[in-house]
Amino acid sequence: MSTAVVAAVDATPRAYEVSRVAADLAERLDLRLVLVQVVEVGTPFPFGDAPEAERRLARARVEAAATLREVAVVAGIADRATLRVEHGHAAATIASVAREEDAQLVVAGSRGHGRLRSALLGSTTAELGVALDRPLVVVPHHAATALSAVADATVVASVGGAEGVVEQADALAAALGARLVLAHVATPLPVGTSMGTLAGPVPVRGEVERLEREARGALDRAAAAVRHARAVETAWRQGDPATALLELIDEQRAAVLVVGEAAPWQRLAGSARVPIVLVPAVVGQAASAAPVANARSASARTSEVNSRR
Repeated sequence: MSTAVVAAVDATPRAYEVSRVAADLAERLDLRLVLVQVVEVGTPFPFGDAPEAERRLARARVEAAATLREVAVVAGIADRATLRVEHGHAAATIASVAREEDAQLVVAGSRGHGRLRSALLGSTTAELGVALDRPLVVVPHHAATALSAVADATVVASVGGAEGVVEQADALAAALGARLVLAHVATPLPVGTSMGTLAGPVPVRGEVERLEREARGALDRAAAAVRHARAVETAWRQGDPATALLELIDEQRAAVLVVGEAAPWQRLAGSARVPIVLVPAVVGQAASAAPVANARSASARTSEVNSRR
């Protein structure tokens, strides 16, 4: 069985956005597409009423199957998506499906409320960020629903944290025919002396130079690991990581942002307007090997997909 992209959908309008992004990734990476909806049925009253519990579960399964079919039809993927209705705890069940389907990526939605407010991720998505042993693609509200429709696409990757960030970003950039921008955000240490003004502490002499030197070294090492992207650039920033990365993806007009677990991914997912790919610290063997294999023929496949659009 070939590897897949698994999309976690529900009965909300966000399901269409999530499904379209998942379908685009599956097409670009030449992977199977699986849509899954997890049914969570509470214990009926009176407790222990097994027949009522079975009736509720049966009704929920029928409704979930209808939702999946509607999502697949509206998203234009009914002819190529495998539909699965499962029962259990949502995050754990989706993680189990991802393992069963040998998923390279899992796609889910978020609930964001702007840059000046905390990200309010759905509980399932937040739990998936911890439970999965493979990359999670978080689709923020109002994210572009067709990655390949972005002209002169750019993938931004925040180096540092998970070792697989550069590998995943390289494969995605190749599959999308996109530029790859490797980014490093340095946070200055709270050192220095006050100037007696509202400006606050001033970094000690040489602090900025040290930060830049370390950032350039990390970026050079990351760039040396890139094998498939059509073009590679580097950028370093200093300051708050979430703010700096949000500014960078706007500046670069990025189609995707790839980060590791150390990044403030929940803040990013609540504020960004592009999908966020979260790469776990430990990636399953199949999931880590698949991007490289798929990226080798990505340029030819991208040309073929573009010719049909």
